[in-house]
Amino acid sequence: MKSIVLAGLLAIYLSAGAPGQEPLPVKQYLEMLIQDPGRVPQFGEGMRVMDQVAGMPQSNVITVLPVIFEGLASDRETVRMQSALALHAVSLRTDGGALLRPRLDDVLALLQRNDVRLALTVPAVLERLEIPPTKYLPSVWSYVADGSQPAQGKTGSICLLTRVAPSAEQTHWAIAAFLDRQISTQERIEALSAIGCVPADDDKLMDLIINALNDPDQHVRGAALSVLDRYRAKDLARAREPLSRIALDQNEDANVRRAAERLLTKK
Repeated sequence: MKSIVLAGLLAIYLSAGAPGQEPLPVKQYLEMLIQDPGRVPQFGEGMRVMDQVAGMPQSNVITVLPVIFEGLASDRETVRMQSALALHAVSLRTDGGALLRPRLDDVLALLQRNDVRLALTVPAVLERLEIPPTKYLPSVWSYVADGSQPAQGKTGSICLLTRVAPSAEQTHWAIAAFLDRQISTQERIEALSAIGCVPADDDKLMDLIINALNDPDQHVRGAALSVLDRYRAKDLARAREPLSRIALDQNEDANVRRAAERLLTKK
């Protein structure tokens, strides 16, 4: 899941000092962004924020945390994104869990902001808090199932659910509710990949992937086959019937048909 978050934020690292300019301390930098609508992050400033947060004393992090959450609440995307980088950097510290546990409710509130990048940041932060998943799972289940929230930001949360609560009925319900939405082909493919990000020994999760073999879009069917390939051969027994149907269907796309054939002979 870390790769999902980093991919979603990489563009911010690079788009967010001019070369040779002395970087501002994180707190001063974020306060300037918050207070000055004309201040635009320069190339490399996002990465410098992360580097500074990683190396600063804990007392300094405690001082800057209220500014980070103030920035996350901004109505300006550039401020939110720079603040999200700082939050992610705090979570990656060895003391990040202890620093952020008291702000759990503030972290979970980011899921309700209709902001894809903020939503992608939350699951990675939650996994660093070192708290019982029961403290945050209800919020994540609700977010994944919520049809009013953008579909693009949910892959990290789906992956989190399959990692920490794969057998929970609420996990099955939330992911099924998401897949029942009118979402794009790419969003459906990304969701399937997130379900199988760490193949879980759970029949109901696998059934969500197997059901996608009936999707009218060949790209979705192909993606489902790719995800099934992450599973062990013995786990694929429940998929044998749809795999055989696809492998024998002369009207099926040739690449999809070959992928099904490979899975049927997987050792």
